[in-house]
Parts: sequence; structure tokens; C-alpha cells
Amino acid sequence: RATLLTTRGQGQQYHGTKTPIKGMSDNIYDYAGEQNIFGPGFYTTDALDIAIGYSKPKKSKQASVYSVNEKTPQKLYDIEKPVAEFEKMAEKSSSQFIKEMLEEKPKSVREIYDNIADYAEAEGLAGYEAQELFDDVADVLRKNGYDGITHRGGLIANNPEHKVKIYWNPENLEIQQMSYPKKFQEVSKVKPVELPATLTKAIDTPKKVEQKVEKKVEQKVTPP
Repeated sequence: RATLLTTRGQGQQYHGTKTPIKGMSDNIYDYAGEQNIFGPGFYTTDALDIAIGYSKPKKSKQASVYSVNEKTPQKLYDIEKPVAEFEKMAEKSSSQFIKEMLEEKPKSVREIYDNIADYAEAEGLAGYEAQELFDDVADVLRKNGYDGITHRGGLIANNPEHKVKIYWNPENLEIQQMSYPKKFQEVSKVKPVELPATLTKAIDTPKKVEQKVEKKVEQKVTPP
């Protein structure tokens, strides 16, 4: 038996955090941390139970979970599709590291991320150093008009599959805090139930200002 909610596949994204969000930053590095295994970004999932799992602080019963909607359509790159398109985009990249990663003949960009994680662990890199390598991948995609990446979640943790979207321009998102029952009912995979959740007030996002990206990543964890 597993906790499943029918939010999966319904087209709505959610974000869970142990720290309540007071406003959306337009600096991608405000959403960087060592647990972000696909680099800096605002992580979301279409599985409400997954978002809630990331949200509860140890000393509080109240979780901070938000529904997430795009103010304007965001172009997301599917990192699980064949790597050929990314290889073509990376031809103009100045990153020698990216070229070396492509020489290993990965099947997808997701495999590149996995290889970077393995490399960082083997070399004993600090968290911010690994995040900089992840950002080399993102830089290729950003220069080709992408606003973030998407992939299937749950594969590593062996959880029910869910859709992950990672945004690089959080100021283009609208979030709304949610309230919900404190406990979940255990349900089977065959018959998941809806979680009765209601929206509270929306959080205003600041006007977009010129983004100044620093290569040194702040050690602030904001998982999905």
C-alpha cells in the first residue's frame, strides 16, 4: 500500500518548503542547494503528497505547500529525451566540461546530470561547486530559449511516478498557499483518493528586475 493522490497527471504543479515563502525572487540562486540534484531552480511536482513530504519542519505540524501556475508559458526542456538536440545546442558552448561530458556518449541530458553528480561525489566537490557544474548544462539550454527543465520524478526513490518541473525564472510564476488535513489516508495504488485541499491567499510576486547571477551558489535548500 502507498499514499497516492489523484493530483498526478492533472496538470497542476505544487511546491513544498520547510520555510514559508514571503515573495518570489527573480534570482535563480535563491533556490539553490545541495539537495537540488538538477541544479539551481524552483522545483515543483504534480504530486501533492510529494510536495507535502518536502514541506514539514521537524518542530511544526504545519506544512508550507503552494500551488504553482505560470503567469506566461514557460519553455521547458525534457531532459529524458534523446541527447541529439542538446548536443547540437552545445556546439557553441564554451564549457570544456560539457564537451567532456558529451564525449562519454550519454543517452539523455538526465544522464549528463547523473554523471555530473557521480563526478562531484568522486572528486569530493563542495555543494556549490557541484551546483556550478549543473549550471553549465542549464546555461546551454537558457541560451537556446529554455526557461527550465522537466522530467519524471520518483524513479530514484522508487516512488509512484510524478511530473517534475524546474523553473529558472521564478518571477514568472504565481503561487498560492494551500491548507489541507493534517493526516493522510493510506490508499492502494489502484484506487487513489482526492486530498481535500483549499487555497488561501495568493502571494504577490515582485516586478522583474535585472537579474545579476553570481556563480557562487548560496547554500539555501529549497526542494520541491
